[in-house]
Amino acid sequence: MTSLLVTDVRPWGGPLSDLVLDGARITRVCPAGAAPAITDRIDGGGRLALPGFVNAHAHVDKSWWGHPWEPYGGITTTEGRIAHERAERDRLGIPSVPVAEAVLREFLRHGTTATRSHVDVDLGIGLRGIEAADPS
Repeated sequence: MTSLLVTDVRPWGGPLSDLVLDGARITRVCPAGAAPAITDRIDGGGRLALPGFVNAHAHVDKSWWGHPWEPYGGITTTEGRIAHERAERDRLGIPSVPVAEAVLREFLRHGTTATRSHVDVDLGIGLRGIEAADPS
């Protein structure tokens, strides 16, 4: 496995350090300049180093991300909002793989590196929510 050295970062805002990564794991944290010689390197420029965000409750199958904003005109209860979403989802092409992918790309763009998604399964859409969230 190829190692990557990230130099001059501040883990959790602490002192300048170098990070040795093997694959997706940090295997060593060294004082700045004390890491082993590794060819592949990134200069962190003194920036803050934090773990990626985790979104532990998402609904990537039914997001309206990327669609034009539209006012909500339904009943202002949980049941009313669910009914409104169900009435509009087919018109908006929800659920779909492109919508789920757009939402996940946006999460990643903002630093989210792990997501747990819930999906709707009902008589109106059957298993399409699962298929959109996991197209494999």
